[in-house]
Amino acid sequence: MFKTASALIILATAESTALSLIAPAHARTGPALDLRSGPFAARPASTGKTEGTEAQRVLICRFNTSADRIHRSSGQASGHAWWENIDCDTDQAVVTARLQQYVGGSWKYAGSTGRKTVYSGGGSANRVVARADCNARTQTRWRTVVDVDSVGILDDPFRRYIETKRPITCRNRRRGVTMADGTLFCALHGTLDLHPWYDPATADADPYILFHSRAETYRWLASPGDGRPGSGLWGMNDAGLDPRGEGTRRLWFRAAQQEPAMPRRAVPAQQLLDCAGAVADRMGRLDLKAAQVLVPLDDLPAGPVEGAYGDIVGGLPWFAELPAQAGTAVVVSLDSGTSTAAADAAPAMEERLREIRQKVFTGITSAPGEDAARGLAPGVPDFQESGVPGHRVTFEGHLAEWSYEAAGWLTAFICEAAIEQGVRVPVVATVRPV
Repeated sequence: MFKTASALIILATAESTALSLIAPAHARTGPALDLRSGPFAARPASTGKTEGTEAQRVLICRFNTSADRIHRSSGQASGHAWWENIDCDTDQAVVTARLQQYVGGSWKYAGSTGRKTVYSGGGSANRVVARADCNARTQTRWRTVVDVDSVGILDDPFRRYIETKRPITCRNRRRGVTMADGTLFCALHGTLDLHPWYDPATADADPYILFHSRAETYRWLASPGDGRPGSGLWGMNDAGLDPRGEGTRRLWFRAAQQEPAMPRRAVPAQQLLDCAGAVADRMGRLDLKAAQVLVPLDDLPAGPVEGAYGDIVGGLPWFAELPAQAGTAVVVSLDSGTSTAAADAAPAMEERLREIRQKVFTGITSAPGEDAARGLAPGVPDFQESGVPGHRVTFEGHLAEWSYEAAGWLTAFICEAAIEQGVRVPVVATVRPV
């Protein structure tokens, strides 16, 4: 069994409140703690004021993140994870566990996600299990990725990576990740040159942590256990970096719907791609060739589209002061997979797109037979990887600029037109320059 631990203090002054990590004095007798990744939680600071400018230090909350040794069980790699409360003012936490295997020089996710609200202490009733099929008898290193979110207390977005000391005779060769209903998936395709100072193997912040931190500023991403009104409608699910030489995709991100927004707002594709682009810029330089977003239109709440279109129109001024040379010809496809819904709605969608007065996506024409996703790999999990030819609608036009924000705005624009025409199935929107 493996554990990690740390503590959080609040530095409170009359002017401000800041958060800082320290190791408690009584914890310093053991091995040094890694304060960059140790689990901690925070509860609200006291509203009392301090005298003068001297900071008042208060130890807030500590808990342990634990996982057992990954082992073979019934033809699968199996690992358990739990939490152990030390002095947090809560008795439950949401524990999420995933398995990773070390293949091809990097860690890759495999199998299913374990996620459960449990009491402290572990045991058969208070732990989660993550599994992956063993379909190759190859000695492989495995580790458990654990995230503990204490219920009712805001805590950090960091995950813990707990590696089993010895390899096991198990490798999962299945590609792709099974996604739950209500999942928003984003993929960036192109050429990514990492910054010389960013090493994915040793970086403190991986794509998941970078995306989570960036997205929280938009308030559309919820933190598990955050019960504040307006804390967010989507929760961070997963993210990853694809190694060079394996397909065209370089970065991917997943978010899951937390609760319906009423009245319904626009699909948050612009926010999603803006955050994804910020992560790419933080890690290196990405020559973006295409952007893809899987949108669960069937899981969005029903209702009038006025609020959603209001969001889209409200974003137009961001693109107002662009030089003419910033624009580019693009092709955008909306693929509804085995459903014919998108193709059936194509004529009405084209008419509606032309009706709305805007200067971000102009010169709109239908492009039957074109597919913006052609040549992109790997496909979107549980969608294009099935190998079933998709039913799609494709448009060509002129985009005000080729940027993450513009591609996201266009994705939301196309999706709202589809929703208005009754398309209520999962769709994949792909945007790429011609």
